[in-house]
Amino acid sequence: MLCNYAVANAYQLCFKKNDRKRLLAKCCKGECTFRLWAYWMSDESSFQIKSLKPDHKYARNCKLGSMVTYAWIGNHYTREFLLRQKMGVRKFRTTVSQKFGIHVSIGQYRRAKKYALQLIDDTLVEHYAKLWLYAEEIRRSNPGSIVKLDVNHMPDGKNYFSKFYVCINALKKGWKEGCRKIIGLDGCFLKGICRRVLLCVVGRDANNGIYPIAWAVWFLDLIIDDLGLNLGYGYSVISDQHKGLIKAVKELLPYIEHKQCAKHISQNLRKRYSGAQYENIFWKACKATIKVDFKVAMKELEVLDPSAHQYLIDKDPKTWSRAYFKPGRCCDDVENGMSVSFNVVIFDARKNPIITMLEELRMYMMDRVFKKKYKGQGWGNQIFPAIRELVNEIKKSQRHYHVLPSGLNQFEVRGTTDAYEVDHEESTCSCRLWQLNGMGCVHCIATISYMNRDVESYVDKIFSNITYMKAYKFRLTPTNESNLWPATDYTPPLPPIRRIMPGRPATKRKKDATKNQSSTKSKKSTQTKNKGKQQVKVSKAGEKTKNVVYVILKDTTKEFVL
Repeated sequence: MLCNYAVANAYQLCFKKNDRKRLLAKCCKGECTFRLWAYWMSDESSFQIKSLKPDHKYARNCKLGSMVTYAWIGNHYTREFLLRQKMGVRKFRTTVSQKFGIHVSIGQYRRAKKYALQLIDDTLVEHYAKLWLYAEEIRRSNPGSIVKLDVNHMPDGKNYFSKFYVCINALKKGWKEGCRKIIGLDGCFLKGICRRVLLCVVGRDANNGIYPIAWAVWFLDLIIDDLGLNLGYGYSVISDQHKGLIKAVKELLPYIEHKQCAKHISQNLRKRYSGAQYENIFWKACKATIKVDFKVAMKELEVLDPSAHQYLIDKDPKTWSRAYFKPGRCCDDVENGMSVSFNVVIFDARKNPIITMLEELRMYMMDRVFKKKYKGQGWGNQIFPAIRELVNEIKKSQRHYHVLPSGLNQFEVRGTTDAYEVDHEESTCSCRLWQLNGMGCVHCIATISYMNRDVESYVDKIFSNITYMKAYKFRLTPTNESNLWPATDYTPPLPPIRRIMPGRPATKRKKDATKNQSSTKSKKSTQTKNKGKQQVKVSKAGEKTKNVVYVILKDTTKEFVL
């Protein structure tokens, strides 16, 4: 076994002095007899050992830090620096030490990170230069798909990447034929070197699952053309409260029903008016299906706090209350959960460069469409498990209602304090929930059970397996590797210019102000309580830290800390 300490010194001798003719390695300890003589062989580009005394007495006790350069570290950890740009120094040093058994100083870490980012910049130039080729490959492999790339033309003749849009033909056709007429719009920030916003359009399939349609780094006007929304008549869109998005939807889709995510409104309401009573009244008004119930809830809020009532009125109740939603969409959602769910799925993909990210999204959807289609083939011609569970939950409350028949398909359903009219021929109930969700309400289910009929036969056909299979009958075609992508005559774009914001960059994630309210409420501002001549200082946590006693002695005042 060779002396590790001596071998380390030998490598240092080789690389530092650049002596490629001969190499001498020996242990620095005088008592150790380890010796190694080697000569450089130019034909094989290696050393040949001429003589060796392998016996040694000492184990390795050096850190090998001088053998490692920042360039070597940067080459080995380029991807880690790309995905985790805020990796701490201590954590990085521990990682390198555990993997290679070497010591990395703070200076080496900083230089290695800078070197790695320079390598990434050079790689990104080649990466973004392939965007036109990638767009042509998507069009070739999936005919009918819409892929668009936008660049910024600069006065110096350079083109910088600006926007990218992808809508695969299979997903577009599947949404048109087998999904409900509602789409969710949401955006998420990319976590890679080039910071942009990824916008996604997500629909809802027959089994109440998400159905991603298109993704882009811009796009509202493009998705209108691809999905054939025209001016938006007969469709609904749900999004957050982004002012630019609200204005764009109003201009481009004047006849569409634009819903706002009630969860965002609730969080903003909680910031202004703390208290469970405000939130309870809001959700009561939000989930009211008729205007009478909505006005009762809002009147209750007006009595509690007129300013909170006016705040919700300014948010336009037609965009967040079920009482004003239009029927026929078979979706009574008040939250944009379908878009948020998709953002969680693509969380890791958002850290990669743009083509890698887009490819991961495409492969995820290709795999998802196949699995959904395969799973749906075993369900038969019936409603789906998720819809059946919702219907069964509604059935549990029908015992509280009394049914009075008025005709063969017309009924009056009376509860303890309410009464509603149900019409089976028109599939309507005066509570409006049946018209909104397409699955039924407790009143219509009570009448169906009264007639001893199958409840599932009254569920809208959009929740059937036939409609579901239409959404997933189109497949996404695989693509080739980058070397086989078709060539184009377009000028390759450069990576987008980075925006350096003023001030010191933030290192911690900005948490939602509505979270951990219990902990923030317990933190009180520094208060002072006077108890006679003794003054007690209270910390932010509400605990006594010290007692300060002020003693007045004629012309001087002394402070004693207890």
